[in-house]
Amino acid sequence: MLCVVLPAYNEEAALRKLLPRLVEVVKDYPYKIFVIDDGSTDQTAAVAELFAGNCGTVLGHKCNRGLGEALRTGLLAAIGQTQYDDVIVTLDSDDTHPPEIIPAMLEKIQSGLDLVVASRFTSGGQEVGLHMHRKVLSHGAGWIMGTFFPLPGIRDYSSGFRAYRAGFLAKGFAYYGAQMFESSGFAVMVELLLKLSMFKPRCGEVPLVLRYDRKLGKSKMPVARTIVGYLSLIVKLRKVTPPAEVEA
Repeated sequence: MLCVVLPAYNEEAALRKLLPRLVEVVKDYPYKIFVIDDGSTDQTAAVAELFAGNCGTVLGHKCNRGLGEALRTGLLAAIGQTQYDDVIVTLDSDDTHPPEIIPAMLEKIQSGLDLVVASRFTSGGQEVGLHMHRKVLSHGAGWIMGTFFPLPGIRDYSSGFRAYRAGFLAKGFAYYGAQMFESSGFAVMVELLLKLSMFKPRCGEVPLVLRYDRKLGKSKMPVARTIVGYLSLIVKLRKVTPPAEVEA
């Protein structure tokens, strides 16, 4: 089983482009798509329902609760639908992540990895149409997090395009519970990766060409707040005692 989790906030136009491509990519797998409508004020939910068919579910928040809560809702729903060796994929709903690389991510999970990141910073990766300050933030986050929390096989710590072995992800949620996501905003992607790193997962990357030139509308990432979130994570998680005797 392949479960795809798509947090979405006012992504009506982007989902019209992304969902048909996503369904075309995953149609040969037993799959389920979860679109989490995080309090959108446009037709995000209606568009998602239109493309969901028999293999999709739209989960809604009545008001905008942020990326962390949208991810929590989607990932817990996916964990509830999967067995240990199934795969859960997360990607952005703004059509900047190419779903066509999902099969390559699945191959790496099937080869024995627990976590695969679609990376801008591995060979073949690229960022197209991204403003310089966002590039500096992404590269800086990778360097800083890699220094304090080295994770063999991972260079791109902030990419939200990832594939997880379902049982490995479930183990993380079982250990951290309600504290799995404590950050606000976009820092939650780094937080999730760092907390899962405590379990010493087998990790790898596939190249990601981030197509920010495809994004419709302005970025929802508050850069200053995200930087503060990253720094807070470093301070907080360096004090966390790793789970004892946990098998990856």
